[in-house]
Amino acid sequence: MPAFIPLIWEALLAILPAVIWRILLALGISAVAYKGFDTAFGSFGSYILGQMSNTSQDIYNVLSFTGMIAAVKMHLGFFTAVATMKVGDRVLKIVSKT
Repeated sequence: MPAFIPLIWEALLAILPAVIWRILLALGISAVAYKGFDTAFGSFGSYILGQMSNTSQDIYNVLSFTGMIAAVKMHLGFFTAVATMKVGDRVLKIVSKT
């Protein structure tokens, strides 16, 4: 049994750099995609909230009281998370094939 340990260790050391490279590549592409989606949806959210604040004060207060402003922010956060997860899933599929 102890004779197999050096063989397993050498095989593991031979495979490890490729695995680490794939993991770092997938994480890097996913991080860039998240930052891009976060910036895009942040700008879109600022535009929508700016347009909501251009309405009359009474309508804006009703929207705020009913939670519509918070709902818009939650939906934008949800869309950012879903888009990033889809890109991350595709990146992992591509990286695992190479």
